[in-house]
Amino acid sequence: MTVDRELVQHIRGLEDEELVEMLTSHVDDYRDEVLAIARSEARSRSLSFEISEPELEPEPEPETVSPSHQWPGDEYQAGGQAVLCSACGHNRFAARAIILSGTELAALVCTKCSHIDLFMQAPARLR
Repeated sequence: MTVDRELVQHIRGLEDEELVEMLTSHVDDYRDEVLAIARSEARSRSLSFEISEPELEPEPEPETVSPSHQWPGDEYQAGGQAVLCSACGHNRFAARAIILSGTELAALVCTKCSHIDLFMQAPARLR
């Protein structure tokens, strides 16, 4: 990488406050190579500053609804066996069809823990 001498001279000519502002509140306005030159200049001047992160408000906690209150669920069979949730062992599911990488799959959502089990062929619903 060739360093533009005019750019280096320009950064060296900045006041301390301008250099600090460049490296803090306006950091997103400059290319990485320009910021590298500015950081080098700040170090040579022994400037100390902190980059303050904006305070973010915490996201509100999502309301949790028990999956068993969302769906009563059905029992299913696949390969001659009763389907049980691979996470909790529950036997009631809500069925959904999903497309994953262009392939339609059958998804069974456990009504107890909300775990999703995927099947290439839809399991048979038991009555």
